[in-house]
Amino acid sequence: MGYQTNAGDGDMVTLAGYIADGAMAFLRAEWKVLSYFVVVAGLLLAWSGTTVVNFKPCYCHIICMRCISFGICRLFGIAHCY
Repeated sequence: MGYQTNAGDGDMVTLAGYIADGAMAFLRAEWKVLSYFVVVAGLLLAWSGTTVVNFKPCYCHIICMRCISFGICRLFGIAHCY
């Protein structure tokens, strides 16, 4: 895709590794919290579908699948950068 540049000296490479590890640790923690939200929101949407006449049950599945696919794309996108 892009061009390769010099990674720098040993200290810079070590520091870049620490930054990459920290970024992935943050994303794992973020996804853990967001996964709870997605499950709860999906359950609430499924439940609310039983109370509304024109609500289709597939709406909650669509929203949950969009959240999951976004998380997977973000995981591969971030992991590919490092």
